Amino acid sequence: MGLPWVIFLLVYFSWRNSIRAKLKGKNIAIWIIATIVAFFVGLFVGEFVLLYYFCKGINNFQEMAKNQAYMNEVMQKFIVAFNSNLLFPATLFLFAIGGYLLIRYILEKMPEIKKENKTNISEIEPMN
Repeated sequence: MGLPWVIFLLVYFSWRNSIRAKLKGKNIAIWIIATIVAFFVGLFVGEFVLLYYFCKGINNFQEMAKNQAYMNEVMQKFIVAFNSNLLFPATLFLFAIGGYLLIRYILEKMPEIKKENKTNISEIEPMN
């Protein structure tokens, strides 16, 4: 999954959450930005999960913090592992979709705007 899919998903998820925000009477721009931020936070969390849990054999975080050459070597191994296993990109995008779903859940829990009952002045009875 490449950059066009990421852009497509961002636009689609932002559009869907903007519709929900409009129905709830909230500022659309804020919720579009929140959706984009949550999407990328999900991607970064997914990348950390991949590095920490699925690539235990190729990384040593303490050594990476001390040695730049070792960090570059681990990143090269991670890129090879990422490109050779379809589970890795799928995991990243599931975490990114989780960020969208979090914002969607927050919007769904907000109360909707109650529409005011507007009556015609001719329908109101005069007071005695």
